[in-house]
Amino acid sequence: AGVMAGTARLTLRAYAGLKLDGEQVRIAPCLPETWRQVSFNFQFKGDGYYFALTPEKVKVKVDSPSKSRIEILVGDRQVAVGNLEWVTFELEKGEKLEC
Repeated sequence: AGVMAGTARLTLRAYAGLKLDGEQVRIAPCLPETWRQVSFNFQFKGDGYYFALTPEKVKVKVDSPSKSRIEILVGDRQVAVGNLEWVTFELEKGEKLEC
């Protein structure tokens, strides 16, 4: 079970660019060329996060019991996500994210 958890964490960190080090969620996807989409969800500081990533887009929904809006980082962009709303962010052509 520990090896499986480590593999999942490595995939989320390396390819999805997921960072939970600070006070907010940061996502900076760098998917391999052959991947069409990766989807995952998790809990962070009591809020549920749902992601669907493609090489061109980041789609996110947040389920917060106490906040109407959550700020996250998509690459270096600070963005707001309304509670229980799917929001899609286009990744700009040539936008360099940490790979």
